[in-house]
Amino acid sequence: MKKVKLFGLTLLMSFCFTGCLLEVTEDDWDDDWDSGYYSSDGEWVVTETIIIPQEIKREYENIKQCEKGANESTPYCFESENQKWKNRCRGEECHPVSVKVHYEVDKDLGERQAVVVEAFDNRHFTGSPVATTSLSNFDTSRTGERADTRLFLPSGNFYLRAFISREDQTVTPYSYQDMELVANKPMGVYGAISQIQSIDVYDGDNRLEDVDIVINKLFTKPGSEPQIHAKARVKIKSDDIEGIENDRKIMIQFLDTNDILRNPEYLFELNTASLKVVGKEGSAEFVTPNLEPGKYVVFVFIDSDANGYYDDGEFAQISSGSGSSHLIEIKEDRTALIELELISNPDLSY
Repeated sequence: MKKVKLFGLTLLMSFCFTGCLLEVTEDDWDDDWDSGYYSSDGEWVVTETIIIPQEIKREYENIKQCEKGANESTPYCFESENQKWKNRCRGEECHPVSVKVHYEVDKDLGERQAVVVEAFDNRHFTGSPVATTSLSNFDTSRTGERADTRLFLPSGNFYLRAFISREDQTVTPYSYQDMELVANKPMGVYGAISQIQSIDVYDGDNRLEDVDIVINKLFTKPGSEPQIHAKARVKIKSDDIEGIENDRKIMIQFLDTNDILRNPEYLFELNTASLKVVGKEGSAEFVTPNLEPGKYVVFVFIDSDANGYYDDGEFAQISSGSGSSHLIEIKEDRTALIELELISNPDLSY
């Protein structure tokens, strides 16, 4: 029977063809773990000595080796209660890199997501990552949240990316310019999507600066997202048909703020001819395609001077929500009814 030290525990192991016995006893912390097997004559054959990076041992508790898939390209894998590291380096070959991940996507994904950080040896993010770390229970219910974690890298030049995903969930690649990014998951790269940066890791007594990665992009593959049935039915009317010019655009805006000068989340257009249909003069109706559920201010105006902006004197109206708010809630599996009467110089205050 062979004693094998594993992260502060001594394992008494006996292997046989029909089963195995595993006994765990307390012992001092050790630096490594001999991975191997028993030969047919009972001898322990060491195939590899796995050395835990000092930073992991020093700062995290209850470390254990995690299971690896058959095609795992990062052979050294360790995990704690809510964090996992996969590395190609081992022991003193690994240099700790502190990474701060900032969530800046205006999308509520809930409070219990995993943030994944990967390091690649090429700027295209192709092939397998040199190192990966994942941190569970990350709050993505609102923007401004931050997760602090660490990567363990060998010497070299590396490019970093981060994304939000459920743990161990297979991600779909998204080809963008000359990079392989991640589809349908909020993500970011070190630097910026338009101009990524790399970090240099080298041997010796060096302190690497913290790396900040801002998750601020969401690349969606067409047809990959489930269809959400959330629409709005906008009924428009005006009693002053004579004052409305022909062949002008009726601009229908959905904003996330009362400020009508902001760019809208959604913009739709009708022709003023729809208000002059014989038998239905002064009324028009527009049903939106599916919208992201949420609260919106609906602002409609006739762009008389064709400049794309609302100007004083143009026929317009803004939605009326509860209290002094102009917000209208768009719900899943519902079609909200919004009725607006266009007048010249409406009260747009709030």
